[in-house]
Amino acid sequence: LSYTVDDFTESTEIFDTLAKIESDIKREAEANKLKKVARGFGISAKVFDNCLNEARIRAASLNQNSVVQTTAFTGQERPLACPGYICDDSGVLLTGGGPYGPRRICYHPLMPTRQLVNYDTGEQKIEVSYRIGKEWNKIIVSRSTLAMATRIVKPLSEYGIAVDSENAKDIVTYFTRLLSANIDLPKGHSASRMGWIDDKHFLPYEEGLYFDGTANYRQIYEAIHESGNADVWFDLIRRVREYRGCVSARVALAASFASALIKPLKATPFFVHIWSDQSETGKTVAMLVGASVWAFPRLDGGYVQIMDSTDAGMKAAAGFLYSMPLCLDELCMKDGKGYQGNLDNMIYNFCDGTSGPRGTREGGLRYQKKWNCCVISTGE
Repeated sequence: LSYTVDDFTESTEIFDTLAKIESDIKREAEANKLKKVARGFGISAKVFDNCLNEARIRAASLNQNSVVQTTAFTGQERPLACPGYICDDSGVLLTGGGPYGPRRICYHPLMPTRQLVNYDTGEQKIEVSYRIGKEWNKIIVSRSTLAMATRIVKPLSEYGIAVDSENAKDIVTYFTRLLSANIDLPKGHSASRMGWIDDKHFLPYEEGLYFDGTANYRQIYEAIHESGNADVWFDLIRRVREYRGCVSARVALAASFASALIKPLKATPFFVHIWSDQSETGKTVAMLVGASVWAFPRLDGGYVQIMDSTDAGMKAAAGFLYSMPLCLDELCMKDGKGYQGNLDNMIYNFCDGTSGPRGTREGGLRYQKKWNCCVISTGE
């Protein structure tokens, strides 16, 4: 057969014919022959492969009317119905993409995998799974975020998901269609804080409850984990309790454990301030002993917080920890300033156990942060 340049540039017949060859070996052999011909007309192998790939996508879309289309991502938890889309390892394609066939709206696997309801607020959340490279990752976002093109870009793109101002509307429509077509998506509950969820469940030690907190609390959240040797820790704590010279450490340890008992006992949040008029007397070490009950104790912005945090910042941290002690270290103060002159007012505000009412732009009230924990702080 003889070909002209128009056969490769003005018509899709050659590529459509190749796409219909079922055998990969035969298709590749025939494609290699035609690549040599196309090269003679100045058409590169990359352009040829792109045209062939689009032909294969068109061929797949022609079959979707007779077969229920489902996601085919390698490593997915379960296939989801995806009417109007081709979902494979190359990404997500909209089959009704216009006169030129399917249109790619995302260049990597992306799908909703779970419907969640926040335990405190009742807000609906969606667990979004995505794969960039070989490993799957998950994030939890508000369902309202996935429903608005003006809000979806930042929460997803900051995790590397391929969404921007150009394809935001397409991604919103994609999630809406998949959620509508998969009403049997697994369901569960989530929380944006730690501590007691009800009388029986305590985060993060409860399986089946999902953490949907924002990145603002990520450092604290990641510090709450097992670390080191449990036997060594128990041995150290026994010696701390038996040594009468470690009064401040014993008090911090008792307060740390007691923090988790405030809610079950319907008690009031309380404040433990370890004070000394001298430096290097072990105040911070005593506080870290208490912090080690729940998290990896460190002074670099993890579980232990900065003493000169704003009032709103401290209340936000207390609301996040909820039942775990809020640890504030004076040694991290900036410019030697902090709450020293307003400690009484700070204690009074904290022991109220709530952030107080705040209005919204819509005229209502924001959800009030609450806590049932203690504060362990140090100062001179």
